[in-house]
Amino acid sequence: MTYVYVVPKWFFGTSIALEVLFALATFFVAFYSFRVARIYRDKAINLMTVGFVFVALSYLSKAAVNVFLLREITTGYLALSLSNLNSVASAGFYLYISFYLIGLILLTYMTFKSSNADLFLLITVLSFIGIWVSPDKVFAFSIISAVMLCIITLHFARSYERNKNGRTLLIFLGFLGLLLVGIGFTFAEGYYVNYVVGHLLELASYGLILASIFSLTKKRK
Repeated sequence: MTYVYVVPKWFFGTSIALEVLFALATFFVAFYSFRVARIYRDKAINLMTVGFVFVALSYLSKAAVNVFLLREITTGYLALSLSNLNSVASAGFYLYISFYLIGLILLTYMTFKSSNADLFLLITVLSFIGIWVSPDKVFAFSIISAVMLCIITLHFARSYERNKNGRTLLIFLGFLGLLLVGIGFTFAEGYYVNYVVGHLLELASYGLILASIFSLTKKRK
């Protein structure tokens, strides 16, 4: 059984604040991606814009669930699985999964540089079915997310290898950090220190992506 959370009591309130901060950071990435798309007339960046809007919504959903769960912490740490979440928290967590997954699907689809709607539909359907039919939905979500993050990370690694652009390097490092966080949450979820370190690395990763996208808007001024 994969835990949804294994988080120390002293960090839980901070984690909620960080998730709101993640939502703000990803909304800003979406906003500046939109500006870049208008400047460079790049349809691929439009996909990044919408993708990060969904990622931002996922973090808002997760923060709302965590606020609801604050009263559940009665010991030194909180260890929750889907089986012991009540209906409201469970619905909120599935909303988080859905928003986050749609965001990653859009970002993954962007890397294929394809306008084939059937490909997007195929990725979406297979991803959601993979989670739905799995007996351990949290683990399935983590694995599918990690695979998509791996595809995105490799895309920007190859882009940096071709052009040696510092902005591309920042985005590559940002997604690499998110990939490492996802792997850590998947295979070491029983260690609550991983939850703390993962959140800090996640914040740094979104900071790198935001810095890169923001610098593109300043370049044309």
